[in-house]
Amino acid sequence: MRYSEARYPQITLTPRTLSFKVISNFHFVFQLREFTKQIRDTVAKPGSTNEAIQTLLKWQMSEIFRVVSICLGIPKESFTWEFYDKSKGYHKIGPVTPLQFYEEQVKPAFNLDNKVNKRTSQLI
Repeated sequence: MRYSEARYPQITLTPRTLSFKVISNFHFVFQLREFTKQIRDTVAKPGSTNEAIQTLLKWQMSEIFRVVSICLGIPKESFTWEFYDKSKGYHKIGPVTPLQFYEEQVKPAFNLDNKVNKRTSQLI
């Protein structure tokens, strides 16, 4: 047995397997683009109500959650985040829910609401 074989087990990717992975990624991106088109069309349609837009968004978010959950697994109810900072100091945050983590850790540094609202206002 060669050294590289002992250290790194060989994984066989057939063209069929590789094609499936590439196609599924493209399909998901295409689906997101299609969702965006549906939102734009619904907003631009004369007489469309806020309720119709919210219903569409709710359905699309449930589909996105379903696909991401299949790929990454269903998120836990709570988790503990452990990390080392630049000074090699150990920190532990939690247990927190994913929403609490977003509100306390992510949103102050990178507020998604500002990013989404800027682009949404340009569409309307």
